[in-house]
Amino acid sequence: MEYIKNSKEELGSEMVTQQVQFLGVNFKLEMPKEVYEFFEKDYQNYLPKMHRMGSAEVNNGVQVTISYGQPKLSINGSSAFLSNTAGVQRMTRDAELLVSKLLERELNNMGIFSLHASGVAYNGKGVLILGPSGAGKSTTAIAACLQDNKAKFISGN
Repeated sequence: MEYIKNSKEELGSEMVTQQVQFLGVNFKLEMPKEVYEFFEKDYQNYLPKMHRMGSAEVNNGVQVTISYGQPKLSINGSSAFLSNTAGVQRMTRDAELLVSKLLERELNNMGIFSLHASGVAYNGKGVLILGPSGAGKSTTAIAACLQDNKAKFISGN
């Protein structure tokens, strides 16, 4: 992990640069130390497993920079910058959402797509219940599991 001083010395916040991978997509994350520490503890609620990479430079990855400052979002190709005056938890949620959307875009470019669905395992096979938000996908999946103990709830979203 590499630490560099934030350009806003009055904030007293160090910036952390960490190279990671989600589902085979390389990311270079740069954010205030306290935001990264919270991100590291909380990301699994919103993102797949994160693998830390060595100190070698990520050449063809996505660069994400999170900083304190006037609210601004800039996305240019595989580079994204987000600044905000919010607290650590809000900045962490914003970072998780931004990384999630960029990961989805990169996976889509690789021909991998996500579905808005609930999942149930039944007799060793998977069943997806598709529909728009509020259609009752999770309710239907849970109801199926309650009706038949062979059905196992996998995911509500």
